[in-house]
Amino acid sequence: MPNGVRCWSILGIILSFGCHAEQESSPPERDAVRPVPPLVAHSKADDAEGVRSGQPCPPLSLPQVGGGPDWTLLIPSSEGPPEGWLIAFMASWCGYCAQSLPTLKDLKDQYPDLGLVVVTIDDKPAGALAELKKVRSAGLDVPVLQADPVTRAAWLGPSGSVPRYVFINGDGRIVAQDKGFGDKVRPLMPGQARRALRRASTAPSVIHDLEDIEDE
Repeated sequence: MPNGVRCWSILGIILSFGCHAEQESSPPERDAVRPVPPLVAHSKADDAEGVRSGQPCPPLSLPQVGGGPDWTLLIPSSEGPPEGWLIAFMASWCGYCAQSLPTLKDLKDQYPDLGLVVVTIDDKPAGALAELKKVRSAGLDVPVLQADPVTRAAWLGPSGSVPRYVFINGDGRIVAQDKGFGDKVRPLMPGQARRALRRASTAPSVIHDLEDIEDE
């Protein structure tokens, strides 16, 4: 074989070997680890908050503390008023719940078309009866219901914290809610009551029409 041909052949073998060695040293693409972005943004509030303003309210059908038939939230009401609702989640051991009762009485007197329901999360009958006594002592002749685990989870979320005040309009939409009670929440409640008394067809459909207030 001529020397020129032999040199080109040797050079081709070296180049071929070098390329092959480089390919083997690279990790296979299928073994590469790539981060997978989440399909939906998630936050702790999604797990802990329970009901959300702007959404339809969950079902509510519970036994009444002290006896009587089970009470069920009917929307729209077949009996005319109430045209909106305030669902107040409380407990006998909750000091802020007790402090809010005079304000709830004022709301009920000022807005008679606003239905008010108290739901106690007390597990024991004695605690539920104590809450009923507090509500009656405040001059409120309204249904007092005892929550079950399903209702607590649907409305309050895993935290189950009280007090929680949920304002619902006549179409069943949650238009405002308050977590806790104090100087931040008290002055807002009359406006929230008026918002609950407007039907969705007449309420402005803007995000500022919905409130989610927390008062430590």
